[in-house]
Amino acid sequence: TTHSMEEADSLSDRIGILVNGKLAVLGTSQELKSSFGMNYTFESTLEAGEDLHERVMDLTKLMNDNVEGAVDDGSFDGRVRLELPQDNLNLSRLFCELEEKRDIFKIKDYTISQTTLEQVFIHFAQYQH
Repeated sequence: TTHSMEEADSLSDRIGILVNGKLAVLGTSQELKSSFGMNYTFESTLEAGEDLHERVMDLTKLMNDNVEGAVDDGSFDGRVRLELPQDNLNLSRLFCELEEKRDIFKIKDYTISQTTLEQVFIHFAQYQH
């Protein structure tokens, strides 16, 4: 047993989550993430400059235009962080758009990642009494 979701994710073949002393879910890490993950997370860092705020706003608009329901999740100071709903998300088109505009927005780096096991666990923790 462990309370470390990183440890469970990397070492376990099957993961069970208990809620109120009962097994709520059992499966592989990927099965749990796919079944209970609602969003992808987009994170990007833009180069500093006088037009930084404008570039952040333009990148956020690009993401909102391509992903209906994208929500800011703590963007600040040249770092853009958005939650992207998995429904109707065309990742290949989004990656193409980002690569085409990478120089215009002065994007240093970006990632689009799947829901973490920690986020799945937090989803179930809300049902704990």
